[in-house]
Amino acid sequence: MKKLVFLIVMLYTLMGCRPTYNKKINFTSNEWKRMETVKFQVVMENPGKYDVFVRIYYNDEMQGNYFAMSLMMYAPTGEERYLEQNEKLFVEGQATGEQNEEGYYEFTMEFFKELDLSREGFYEFVARNRMPAYKVKGIQRIELVLKPV
Repeated sequence: MKKLVFLIVMLYTLMGCRPTYNKKINFTSNEWKRMETVKFQVVMENPGKYDVFVRIYYNDEMQGNYFAMSLMMYAPTGEERYLEQNEKLFVEGQATGEQNEEGYYEFTMEFFKELDLSREGFYEFVARNRMPAYKVKGIQRIELVLKPV
């Protein structure tokens, strides 16, 4: 009887687990041009609430101390969400991100907290560079992360 109860609890726990979605886009020549949009397409198979992050991979070639970008979400229901973020990637010449094994710094920007992605289907997230320069050097890639709440 105890084994049956344990098995039921384990199955319930495993069924409630939703995966974290990660999508990466690499930039050619380690630069992101001002008018270049980056589209992440996610097929939602596990609806629910998610925290939405964008992880920036950059190096010392990055100009300036901060990075500005926007993220737009298009849902299958027609709903749209938009947010702009400005984050410091360097403080007094030191990178604020954690350095990875490739030698790039990783900095995570939070965009949406507990975003309700309750419908199965196709979601699109569009990232835009909001820096004043025509192109930003030192950006190797960006990554969209949808973490279940």
